[in-house]
Amino acid sequence: MKIDSKQLDSFLEDMLLNADKNGFQVKDVLEKIPDSLDDDREALELRIERELNGDNRLFKAFDSDKYFLKKDFFTDQVFLVTPDEIEIDNGILFPGHRFCMFCEEDIFPSEITLKDPQGEILNLLEFTYNVTALVPYHILMGSEQIFDYFIAENSSNLDLLDQEKPSDKVTLNVFDIAKFYDKHGFSTGDAIVVKVCDWENGVFSFDYLSGNQRKDKDVLNWIDQYSGAVERVIDAFENYIEIPDQLRWAYFLGGKDLLSANSASLDEFYNRSERIEINFEDANHTVLSRKISPDPSVTELPENVGISKGKTDSLTSMLKEIGCTLKPAEIEAYMKMQCHNRNYDFDAFFRRCFGSELLNFADDAQEAVFMNYIEERWEYLSQNYNREADAPKADLRARILELTEERSNWFEEVRSLDIDFSMLPQDIMGKLAETAIYLSEMLELLNSEEHSLQTEEADKLESAIDDVADLQIQNIEQINKFINK
Repeated sequence: MKIDSKQLDSFLEDMLLNADKNGFQVKDVLEKIPDSLDDDREALELRIERELNGDNRLFKAFDSDKYFLKKDFFTDQVFLVTPDEIEIDNGILFPGHRFCMFCEEDIFPSEITLKDPQGEILNLLEFTYNVTALVPYHILMGSEQIFDYFIAENSSNLDLLDQEKPSDKVTLNVFDIAKFYDKHGFSTGDAIVVKVCDWENGVFSFDYLSGNQRKDKDVLNWIDQYSGAVERVIDAFENYIEIPDQLRWAYFLGGKDLLSANSASLDEFYNRSERIEINFEDANHTVLSRKISPDPSVTELPENVGISKGKTDSLTSMLKEIGCTLKPAEIEAYMKMQCHNRNYDFDAFFRRCFGSELLNFADDAQEAVFMNYIEERWEYLSQNYNREADAPKADLRARILELTEERSNWFEEVRSLDIDFSMLPQDIMGKLAETAIYLSEMLELLNSEEHSLQTEEADKLESAIDDVADLQIQNIEQINKFINK
């Protein structure tokens, strides 16, 4: 006699309903099924094993052959979310891929329930932004899922599929978290500690974690441990399961110690892991794979890029020729500031650093060489940044960059008026250039890893920065008076 599928499903569902949180084995199910319903116990055992292995609600410990419910594994555990500048500036939080690893897979990202520290449920609001800037918040959903999600979120996003003129904007439902950010003076580097309250219904609560309580060494250690767990998943399943399930299994195989306030966020993991990357070879089925490290002695440009007609001998010469007001020391300072704020997304750095700059490249080849310089330096600094050693310099560097941005924004404003700079008072323009040189020299000092900053020196440098700031303001005001005559 052979048990029918409905009867077997009933026994399996009963086992899952009353499953021991310490796990159960195939034999535990087998023991509940009387011999009278199926007398071929060996075949039945294999059949039960196939059913359990195919049940997406379960994890299987390969060393003990025990099965565990995913909801039991994740419920009451915590993980981190690290909002970035776009979110903080707009008082929002993208659900994206941040929560979908920690609840039933059929729950839409914007359908989760998120409760603040007072137990109040966060409201959703519509947010429209450049589509390329929003993809990184969803990349771990799997590229094949992202645009399906975008289109399901809002009917206006159907314009993304317009063959002739696809939209460059997308409208998504995001969480209104502005009050929480304001209350804690939230800035990049701070984190949200999220607790899984209800796996099956996607209910989460959250609280604040200051960046000052997070140690970069701990973050990197966690990323390394989690990367190792992802590699075990890749070995076990190859490319058969989707990215969200790869990440869920990595938590399980790595152990519950990975689920803590001392962890890194999934965004930090993806941006900083030296071992794991997304394999985009199959656009319809992207998976996590081991990162193949390029030969550091070989610097290659794209095959279709030839010899540039512009200058490419140094970053300084290129910056001058393309009309960028920034200096190499200022660019490196932006990199270190992003690293200090634990924002290791290259695109976020590039927007912050060059967002207001009009980069007039001579040709594609010059642009390729320029980007190669910037990307290589970013890769080196982001992988070797020592946050603890750099901490005493961070505030001074940030103050100088504020002044740099003020100067850059002023230059762009003057350019927009089609004013010939040679017609402006050159003596005052020269003084303004001198303030830029002073600030750049200060940044070179702060950027140097060989120079440690003592308290007395820091006080003197802060006073000097204030003096240069006053000079910059005076020079800009005088030039503005000349322009407005």
